[in-house]
Amino acid sequence: MAGGRPFIRKRPAIKKPPGKRYFPPALVLLITIVFLHVPARTPAANPSIHRLTVLHTNDTHGHPVKFSYYPNKDAGGLPARATLIRQIREKHKQVLLLDAGDLNTGQAESNLFKAKPDLVGYNHVGYDAMVLGNHEFDNPLPVLKEQMETARFPFLSANVKTRDGRYLAQPYLIKEFEGFKVAVFGLTTKATENIGNPENVRDLVFEDEVTAARRLVPVLKEKADVIIALVHMGLCESSQRGSKRLASEVVRH
Repeated sequence: MAGGRPFIRKRPAIKKPPGKRYFPPALVLLITIVFLHVPARTPAANPSIHRLTVLHTNDTHGHPVKFSYYPNKDAGGLPARATLIRQIREKHKQVLLLDAGDLNTGQAESNLFKAKPDLVGYNHVGYDAMVLGNHEFDNPLPVLKEQMETARFPFLSANVKTRDGRYLAQPYLIKEFEGFKVAVFGLTTKATENIGNPENVRDLVFEDEVTAARRLVPVLKEKADVIIALVHMGLCESSQRGSKRLASEVVRH
């Protein structure tokens, strides 16, 4: 108490692309059911119908343990997330677990160790893939490469390359399930070249997201039954920007 008022620690300022809608860290966990092929009147009797449960987190920003997020004293944290994911996996046979980026820059226990506590937790939980968010470039590239080596899952991005044309991360992942294959490709907001740490992004090329997707999607159609775009691009009101632009222009194309 200070002057009769409770002390609340301020969260670090987080840069985000203009128009990007920000979600509280470590609080987002979405469950999506994807059906493949056309369902019959009695799905259980049709062996060509498959069910895929997709779990998705994003913008966890260095919160490996529970934290105070007013008015909640104990919010988020990897232990709670791991419990929920385990419960879902017990009920659903085929589960895909993804993260849409911004693992870095949060609480001290993560920042001091360059997100290693988070990555150890992600490994334990069993993530399948993570896309590079703009905050993955808060640290120098050698730190990012060390994080990739620590992770037992691929970091994805199909539109970030070095100056000599090499992908910085793996562009996509093909995941085999019982009866079907899923392709997951990653896209990082091009705005990173402007909002990222200049020292860390100056030797990188961020390709337009739609251009990269249009090039890659036809290739993935030959490799998989379902294609998932795992993107860190923001949700904007306009369909001319961010994820809405990607969905509109790539599907239409």
